Amino acid sequence: MIHPTTIVNAVCGVFHVKPEDLSGPARERTVSMPRQIAAYLIYKKCDLMTFQNIADMFGRTDHTTARFWIKTVEANIANTSYVARFVDEVEQALESAEQVQEPEATPEPVT
Repeated sequence: MIHPTTIVNAVCGVFHVKPEDLSGPARERTVSMPRQIAAYLIYKKCDLMTFQNIADMFGRTDHTTARFWIKTVEANIANTSYVARFVDEVEQALESAEQVQEPEATPEPVT
């Protein structure tokens, strides 16, 4: 399972924003799209994350905000190629992060 913070960090790396920007009140597209993509990926990849959990994570009080973000990204993936490319890019960054985090097997000592 991927931790939500890992997803947020991957999104921030791809979009060159800070994690605190995503939880802030900014509505500029340069922040709102990464926020929506982060919410979408957290919902899809993190078990037991409800709309309310996601809304809370980004400093929002209403679960319908998170639901709106996720539905928006789903629609944009189907209809807008650049959003699908951004999501793919973040997913590739997540795969890279997972490979770095996996510890290598240590050989058994020879006796």
